[in-house]
Amino acid sequence: MIQAIPIIIAAIVAISGVALQIYNSDRDPGAVRSMKRHAELAEKLTGVAQTKVLGLLETESNQYSDRMMRRATRKVDGGSVAAMIAVAIVGGGLTYGVTLLALNFWIAWILVVLVGGLTIALMFAGSAQLFKYPEEKNKDPSGSSGLV
Repeated sequence: MIQAIPIIIAAIVAISGVALQIYNSDRDPGAVRSMKRHAELAEKLTGVAQTKVLGLLETESNQYSDRMMRRATRKVDGGSVAAMIAVAIVGGGLTYGVTLLALNFWIAWILVVLVGGLTIALMFAGSAQLFKYPEEKNKDPSGSSGLV
């Protein structure tokens, strides 16, 4: 049973970054709940207050619509996926090796935490780059406006 510990820890490290991105990629219940609350509030109000809440509701629905449109048109970036797979394999392998070492030398558990934590952090950072969006194709990489 003790031989399974390194495999389990390495698998957790390797999978955690991708699992977190998948979990977060289609969530937006807070915006929907907020719009529902504001719509209910707008029905109860009158006059200037109702106008202001309706303006807020319009702004929220426009932003939500823009986010959903952007999410619907995104494409998976193959290079980012390949990089995340490489980080998962290397980080998981290093975590496995350090965990084997830690079974004999207790001080090596510090390395397990450091290597595993770094791998998870890299996976989390890479998960933000997992998708390409159509409007990013025409952007100038230098960030300049093109004006002299």
